[in-house]
Amino acid sequence: VKECASKLSILQFGACCFVWDASLSGYIAYPYNFFISPCPSGGKPAERWFLCQLSAMEFLSDVGFDFWRSFKEGISYVRRSDQGVIHEAFGAASPPIADTSLNDE
Repeated sequence: VKECASKLSILQFGACCFVWDASLSGYIAYPYNFFISPCPSGGKPAERWFLCQLSAMEFLSDVGFDFWRSFKEGISYVRRSDQGVIHEAFGAASPPIADTSLNDE
């Protein structure tokens, strides 16, 4: 995932929680999908290219993926390498960006 994320833009993140149900003798799945946006809130600082695979775009379009929803309603994220640009653009007025990333190694 990290290698792809460093080259391409991720538009949706999914997680699934499972709970054992003894009465069913099986698991119940609770899937969650989050639209995410590679654009920081407010747009301009840390302007980046949006790169994607044509075959992936075609597949997502075929299954009804709403591309604009990712940009309009998605959770904004900033790459670690862009944090300095954000801080320079907004100065001390902006709160520090929490380090929620995994090791860059």
